[in-house]
Amino acid sequence: MQARIGTMSLCLALATLGACGASHARDAEAVFAEFQAALLRGDAMAVRRLLARNSVEVADHLPYERIRTQAPVQVLGVRLNDGEIHVHVADPNQGGRRTRFVLVREDGALRVDLVATTAYNVDERHVPGAQPRFVPVPVDPREVERAVRARPELVRPTPSRT
Repeated sequence: MQARIGTMSLCLALATLGACGASHARDAEAVFAEFQAALLRGDAMAVRRLLARNSVEVADHLPYERIRTQAPVQVLGVRLNDGEIHVHVADPNQGGRRTRFVLVREDGALRVDLVATTAYNVDERHVPGAQPRFVPVPVDPREVERAVRARPELVRPTPSRT
């Protein structure tokens, strides 16, 4: 009897978890659809309301005129990833290129995090040629003193010379 109760509890927990996942996916798709519609209308105020705090400043710099001429991206799926919700999309404006948008929960609502979205979608490429090199530059003693005053706990004692 105990085994049956344990199995039933496990089934109930998994069913509840699945329902929560489906709910997150629906909510994320709805917020993303609203965000995309605002972008395509060129409605900066609506876009700002749907952005995470760290992304609001970006709204003023988005190329709305260019965005308004583009086809909407196609949502391929939604996945939960370490507290973030990733909306996977295909962009017909870039030959179906697959990317993702990151949504986070702030103040009880889902918001689009353009900073995290950019970090996930950056396309790093190695350019052959000159390698970066470190060139030491003398530090002004006043800068050193100011740094020591600001963070004295990071200063290591200088070994005494005897």
